[in-house]
Amino acid sequence: MNDLNQVVLTGRITRDPDIRYTPSGKKTARVSIAVNRSWNASKDPSVRDWKEEAFFVDITAWTFVADKIEKSAEKGLRVLVTGRLSIRDYTAGDGTKKRATEIVASTFEVIGAPQGRQIPSAEHAESMADDDLLKDFDVPEESLQQGGAGTEDHDVPFN
Repeated sequence: MNDLNQVVLTGRITRDPDIRYTPSGKKTARVSIAVNRSWNASKDPSVRDWKEEAFFVDITAWTFVADKIEKSAEKGLRVLVTGRLSIRDYTAGDGTKKRATEIVASTFEVIGAPQGRQIPSAEHAESMADDDLLKDFDVPEESLQQGGAGTEDHDVPFN
């Protein structure tokens, strides 16, 4: 029997997405979101002593979800992400051992615009040509990698 590994987060994108391809040509996208939390730090419930903190979560997506991130994600947007928690070890370029904790997204939805802006209505988005949606998302040549088949999903090219 498998244990449950499901994460649901809302937060704001902290940087534009990084789109890359595995050596076998599979698209992957990576973004980071800031997740905010606030609580009353007072032990006396009648006293309001609100504290806030934010933590940053790396999100990795593959294939269809990566396509959606490429077309819709930009810094400042509020998003809803569901997926699974992934913790993996890797060796950095300098030979040191590192550990990455991330969410591997199964869904990605834009739920709010940056302050002072509105997200396009679904009607408007549907009327836009695909070329209009993709015009600002050129994949840099240096992110394309050459290589053979057999690359697993966990061979994320972000390290």
